[in-house]
This record gives sequence, structure tokens and C-alpha cells, in this order.
Amino acid sequence: LQSAWDFGQTVGKSTFHADAKQTLIPRALPSMIGETSAQVDIHLEGDVNLPNGTKLTMSVEGAGLDSTPVAMVQNGAQTYLLKNGEKTPISNNPASLASPTGDYLSYLAAAENVQPCAVDNAPLAGTSACYTYNINGQKFAQYVRAKIKAELDANPALLPPGVTANPKVSPELMKMSGQGKVWLNADNLPVRMSVNLVMPEINPAYDAKVKMVINYAFDTVAVEQAK
Repeated sequence: LQSAWDFGQTVGKSTFHADAKQTLIPRALPSMIGETSAQVDIHLEGDVNLPNGTKLTMSVEGAGLDSTPVAMVQNGAQTYLLKNGEKTPISNNPASLASPTGDYLSYLAAAENVQPCAVDNAPLAGTSACYTYNINGQKFAQYVRAKIKAELDANPALLPPGVTANPKVSPELMKMSGQGKVWLNADNLPVRMSVNLVMPEINPAYDAKVKMVINYAFDTVAVEQAK
């Protein structure tokens, strides 16, 4: 699985489409009595070009959100809305729980207890291997911090004046746990991944759960060049 992750990073170019369900669950607090869970359904289609980030189209349904598809660019901690060729920074990205960095393979960087699984009933043609794994929140939080720091080091203009590139480890991601399943093709690249995450205390009032299914197609020229 580590080699699949490494090769995917080396290839760098892919497209994907993903469906995610994010559920906010009221915590057991006196102030939250009477509050109910809120679910957001997200559909994403994206082009990945590492290390430049992800350009994606996203539509969101639920919690009173506008379901009109919007185009965005996500690179590390920075998310921009695309309109008429102009990038506008946004701070409230509905997909941020599903992928804090925009790299939807990044959960493989925190995989542990990896186990093979049968491919007899694989969901996609061309599947040659399948693995289940647990997601270590502490490892994932450290990975996200390192990725954001590398981006800030490479692009100092993203930092406010007088601020150094030393992002903190996210305490919310540190508490996260989850399970994943990934199907690989003959090139040892992911063709589909499913992820179930539990995120306690995502904010003072709510816990969160995230379920995702992501389908990938890697650029064939980039694959051949990376071999």
C-alpha cells in the first residue's frame, strides 16, 4: 500500500469524482439539548496536478446550502473560488472535513493495520488488488501539517507580514479515527477508495462523521513516464 501511495504521488496527474456525506452530530452538552444532526451531501469532480494542487467542481446539498456547482482550486490549506478566471480566497470550504489538503489519496499516508481483501466482486473492471486499513489520526494530522508547511515555505507570499511558516498540528485531526478500503489496478494505482471517518469535537458543539467514495483515473502518459 505504501508503494501505491508513493507511485500515485510520483505520477501526480489524475482525475477523480467523489461522493461524500458529512454529518454533524450535537455533542452531549446542556446547551445542545434539542439540537439535531445535520447532514451535507457533497459531489466533487476534480483534476489533480501535483504539486500544484486540485482544481475541482463541487456541488453541495443539505443544511440550507446552495446546490449550484461551483469551481474551486484547493492547494494545501488554501482554497480559492474560481470565477471568470479570477481566484478569490474562501475560508468556509464545505469539503474541508472530507479532504483538508485537497489530496484525496492523502489518507493512505496515515494507513496502518493494512490487510488484503478479495477482488472477486471488485466494483470496477481492471482491479488487481484490494486492501483494507485503519486511519491513524495523529499520523494524518502530522502529514497535513508537513504538507501545509512545505506549501508555505515554497510560497511565502501566502503568509501575513511578520508571520513565520510554522503551522500547528490540528487537534481536531489528531482525534480523528477511521477505516478505509482501496482497490488497485495492474499499475499498482488506486482506482477506487472508500473512507469512513469519525471526528470527535470538530468544534465545541459538534462531533462529525464523514463517508466518502472516490473513483480515480490516472493520466496514462504520466504513468508511463513515472515507471
